[in-house]
Amino acid sequence: MNKIKALAKKYRTETAVLILGVLYFLWYTKTGIGIPCVFHRITGFRCPGCGITHMVLHTVKLDFNAAYHDNPFLFVSLPFLAGEIIFDKYLRHKGKKMPLWNNVLLIVYLVMLLGFGVYRNIYNF
Repeated sequence: MNKIKALAKKYRTETAVLILGVLYFLWYTKTGIGIPCVFHRITGFRCPGCGITHMVLHTVKLDFNAAYHDNPFLFVSLPFLAGEIIFDKYLRHKGKKMPLWNNVLLIVYLVMLLGFGVYRNIYNF
């Protein structure tokens, strides 16, 4: 039990995000009430992250086709994002900085994400 407490303390942010995510998942599946997208409410356009809740729900149900259609860019890039999180944790554990090439890669990813946001609104993807 002490090892679990030590890990929870070391990874308290990740633990909190995981717990909040599970609580939100349970809340949404029971009530159907989700967090609205402020960007969509104000502009009427879909932000690059719109559809994440439904994507996660469909992924948990193993309905990957529906999950892909909820947010194709994020669905396809999830392995990349998971790898980035693991790589960042590894570097922090070793006391190293993020290399320049990885920062450039993340900027390219961000530009692609924003481009997807524009594309999905122009072509109603």
